[in-house]
Amino acid sequence: IDDKPPTRIDNKPSTRIVDKPPTRIDDKPPTIPLTNDHLNSFSDCLESYYRTLWNVCAHTEELKRELRMVKSERDQLTEDLVNVENAYADLRKRNEKLKLNITEHKKNVETLKQFSEESIRYTEEQKQKYQVLKQHAQEKLDKANEEIEKLRRTNATESEGAQAQLRYAQLRVQSLEQELQSIKQELQQKKKENTELTNICDELLATNRR
Repeated sequence: IDDKPPTRIDNKPSTRIVDKPPTRIDDKPPTIPLTNDHLNSFSDCLESYYRTLWNVCAHTEELKRELRMVKSERDQLTEDLVNVENAYADLRKRNEKLKLNITEHKKNVETLKQFSEESIRYTEEQKQKYQVLKQHAQEKLDKANEEIEKLRRTNATESEGAQAQLRYAQLRVQSLEQELQSIKQELQQKKKENTELTNICDELLATNRR
């Protein structure tokens, strides 16, 4: 089928005759002469038929193009729908993960808050204990200072007697050291004499044996 509609067929007058259908088998069909009006009418009908056929074909091709476009749009929309569904599924997964993270974060915040409160309470208790211990230690320190002062005053009064006793003890030690030194010297002398006496006895015994 051509893209352009057919043009009008220009027919010249013809003397062609149309045979009439026979009424009997043996009869010859009658002939009808074709006039110029008949040919023009037939040409108009044929031209109208070709024009209509061309329009139908052109419309069919247009419908095919539109169908291809609709199918392409449908495929694109289907692909877009699949992408949207995948994106939505991914978004739901991320949302669930975010919910879990938020829940875990809330738990951590509550845990840290509880730990902070416990730390503050423990710090306050330790401060109170420190104040009690500090006061008790101060009392002990004051009492110890009083005892030291009392001992210092007592020792001040007894210092001279203690020093005299110390000097006496030192003199006594010196005297004992001198006596010990004298005893050591006498002992050395006795050892020396015993050694000499032993040697003399050994010599006498040796002489008698001869």
